[in-house]
Amino acid sequence: MFGIVGVGWGCEQGFDPRYRREHLVDLESGAMVAVTLQAAHLGDTTTIGETLKAGEQALGKAPEAVVADMGYHSGATAQALEANGQQAVIPEPKRPERKWKDGQEAKRPAVESTRERVASAAGRELQRQRAENVERSMAHMYRTGGLRRMHRGTTTF
Repeated sequence: MFGIVGVGWGCEQGFDPRYRREHLVDLESGAMVAVTLQAAHLGDTTTIGETLKAGEQALGKAPEAVVADMGYHSGATAQALEANGQQAVIPEPKRPERKWKDGQEAKRPAVESTRERVASAAGRELQRQRAENVERSMAHMYRTGGLRRMHRGTTTF
């Protein structure tokens, strides 16, 4: 079942530093759903959409929830996921209290609901599952799966 996915990325020694891999893992089964190759200068918040689209294309439907690390957190990401009917479980980076400016007020409900989801017991459990499944699969791909030597001209697998 493709309900809750974890997103992770990696760039390891011996790999072209202009690129990084981002992958999507189904947290319920542990199966890898999609792997994308991204330009290293792009931030996590700009590349998560492409990785989610690759996963949706692979399985034919969008995930119900997206669990990622704090690098993927932004108001725009939370708002986009909420607009697609997906629950975001993405912790905020440690920073001072947010001061919402005029143009950002529309993002506030999505960010606050994401914050509440992360703080809940279910959210903490999902983050534990993400750490276990996503990070383990990435380590496996690097060490034994030959991803370190992957073809650089391919963008989606």
